[in-house]
Amino acid sequence: MLFSDRPRTHYEKPLAHEVICQLRFPTILTINNTEPADFQEAVREDFPQYARRQDQLPPRVVNGKPEPQAPVTNYHFLSQDGRWKLNLTRDFIALSTLSYPGWEEFARMLDKPLATFIQLYKPAYFQRVGLRYLNIVSRNALGLEDTPWRELFTPPYLGVLAELDVDPRDVDVALTHLHSDHSGLAPEVVGETGWIYVSGPDRAYLEQPEEAKWAHTDAFYISEGFPPELLAQNRANPARALAPVPTGRYRTLEPGAVLEAGGRRLTCLPAPGHTPGQLCFWDESDGILFTGDHVLFDISPNITPWNGMEDALGCYLDSLRAVRGLPARLALPGHRRPGTLAPRVDALLEHHARRLDELTAILRARPGSTAYEAAAHMTWNIRSRSWDDFPLAQKWFAVGECIAHLDHLRRQGRLQREQQDGVWHAWAL
Repeated sequence: MLFSDRPRTHYEKPLAHEVICQLRFPTILTINNTEPADFQEAVREDFPQYARRQDQLPPRVVNGKPEPQAPVTNYHFLSQDGRWKLNLTRDFIALSTLSYPGWEEFARMLDKPLATFIQLYKPAYFQRVGLRYLNIVSRNALGLEDTPWRELFTPPYLGVLAELDVDPRDVDVALTHLHSDHSGLAPEVVGETGWIYVSGPDRAYLEQPEEAKWAHTDAFYISEGFPPELLAQNRANPARALAPVPTGRYRTLEPGAVLEAGGRRLTCLPAPGHTPGQLCFWDESDGILFTGDHVLFDISPNITPWNGMEDALGCYLDSLRAVRGLPARLALPGHRRPGTLAPRVDALLEHHARRLDELTAILRARPGSTAYEAAAHMTWNIRSRSWDDFPLAQKWFAVGECIAHLDHLRRQGRLQREQQDGVWHAWAL
């Protein structure tokens, strides 16, 4: 491994929560079909724990029709303490850590398994090398607890606008939806005379008192079998911990409203499901759809129940079908890479059809399960050895998604639910 001669800053308390390096290569089918015993033996000293998982890929769209793909085997090699992880599939090798020691040590940990991989499998070339840093910013940890978020984040956010001679006091913010990773810093970024524009349903949710909102949510999850003692530990859930501070700067975006800025016209298209008021922004003149979290390309959007939505998943599926026919040449999502709209919509529809069938099979095998119990047996793409080891926040999201699928199955007449001692149980029909 080669290292740059340029000086770099070494932080006493690095912000990196997880660091991942992935190298993609042309498909090597033997990796999918044969246990990597030689590879394991070569890396076993540093990665003694081994596990294997089958990942189901979304269908390919050929001539406008989805075609199923065979599952991909994902081999996991873990360090003894579980802080380092190697992933090997037919298409990529990746190293990740939850305890980032700095680039030099990370590169040394990658060097041996990568050299072993090249020696054993002889990839023709590498198509992509990706390095991702997932950071957690804590004002307390940085000794900046008395510094407003506005002072920390506004300059980077508004740097380009400053070059255009935009007065920071006049900055408006338009939200696709209410989730904290999209709305959390909006009150910090919006100008003194600016407004935060959001759909009516999501605005109503954002303006609810936080304590009352979460008390209702906690009671709802308990009624679905979520252990109360675990919910009591869920205060660090990002949906709660990173919620925007109360503000009176919200204004409602009505369906069909047009935002004009920078010579562009963006039409607000309602797409309820991911949240009650999820919006997409449609640039018809250029064929660009800003999807928010309605359509994502590397992951499937989390669908959970909402107060006042009897069937959140049904709303979501209807919203997918509503945008599918747009003549979009490019879809720009709220997370990760962009893509082509229609094939991804088809893949998401197929994904949820499989999830509904999977949940039905779980209920047939385990009749009377709560949502919490059923979620434990669903397939999740989470880095965890078992349901018991799930990060608490991820377990909360998983149960919410399970509830949304249960609601949809009930609307379809495929299950019945009964409440026993204040907790809902489900049976497949």
